[in-house]
Amino acid sequence: MHWRKALTSLAFAAAVCCGSARSFAAPPPRLGIKAAAVRPQDSSAGSTFQAVGLSGDLAVVSLTRMESAAVFVVPDSTFQGVAVTTGLALDPTSGTVYVLGHDFLNSYLGTLDFTSGAETTIGTIPNEIVVDLAFDGGGHLYGLTESQQGADPHALLAIDKATAAASVAKVLDPHGGKSDFYEAGALAWNAGDQSFYYADLDQMSAAEQTRCYPVKIAVLSHRGW
Repeated sequence: MHWRKALTSLAFAAAVCCGSARSFAAPPPRLGIKAAAVRPQDSSAGSTFQAVGLSGDLAVVSLTRMESAAVFVVPDSTFQGVAVTTGLALDPTSGTVYVLGHDFLNSYLGTLDFTSGAETTIGTIPNEIVVDLAFDGGGHLYGLTESQQGADPHALLAIDKATAAASVAKVLDPHGGKSDFYEAGALAWNAGDQSFYYADLDQMSAAEQTRCYPVKIAVLSHRGW
């Protein structure tokens, strides 16, 4: 069960960040769903996800359709400067939803009321372009950075969920990845083997941003740190 949900979450996040997710019965207000967090409960049709689009649109979705009406992130004064929303994660210990975005220079972490869209900024992650978020089973928050930009490209950051202070947990093997274009990349935790899994684009050009190249998957275990 843990394997299925973790890999489904990663596959879904990887697909939507590459623009290749399945068609929805009712399309969201903006194309380009970026990040998804597995909900603590399942729908009758299977797993459902809390999803966020690149422009801050929120909805509950399954693998085939939207399961709720969409709303938009309502940012506070700090988060208003975010150009791209890239991460969404549900804390397994508290049920709090965290959202992340960046302005192409710095990243910003906040908490989110998923129903109303109200966002409250926790803090800034300076000089880092974080492209996704995920919690481990103990409620510790991590972020995946863009493969070429920022102070620590293609790294796993340990992020303090109370302050947004971040430090490099591990610099990752790019596995041939060339560029995330500030937004692509997926990160998911698998409780079954106590490991993070991450996906990255192999190669992408500015003129081909809607095309999905082969995705490289690699395993990152706590035991290897």
